[in-house]
Amino acid sequence: MRTPLLSSPDTLQVNILNCDVEERNVAKKESFSMLWEDLTMEVRRQERTRLLEWNSFRHEKYEKQHQDTILVQRSPSLKIQMGRLGEKMKVYRLPYKNVLPVPLFKPSKLPSKHNYASEGCQTRNVPASEKEAIRRMANGSQSTKPGFQVSSLLPQQNIWCPSMH
Repeated sequence: MRTPLLSSPDTLQVNILNCDVEERNVAKKESFSMLWEDLTMEVRRQERTRLLEWNSFRHEKYEKQHQDTILVQRSPSLKIQMGRLGEKMKVYRLPYKNVLPVPLFKPSKLPSKHNYASEGCQTRNVPASEKEAIRRMANGSQSTKPGFQVSSLLPQQNIWCPSMH
């Protein structure tokens, strides 16, 4: 957990939890390591909730402002959950890179009876179950605004998007 330097005057405190996954297979000489920013909890002043009283006769001042705790949870499965502490969090799915069932690579050993170079691109009959899965992914909880970006909902000092391949 760390609290970075704050650049926004409305932000009171930021806590960031990182998740580190490491796996090693000594027999096969393989290893896997992944680090991502999992949970960001930001305490900021709530907008338009400031109470200010000033008594010029007694030279007294009373000031009060409510606070919000904003949670942003990221995952390697390209989902972001956002919301306030104590409320239900909204789930956003980031765009998928490979949603269409299109083969990316041609096989290294081609059968002799097929000549893929002369056939060119051919359409593929997609089973109904795959079409349904693609339609469900497209109908996920995405915003309907034309220029929507999830990064517009995040505080500017906490934006960090690793490249996931």
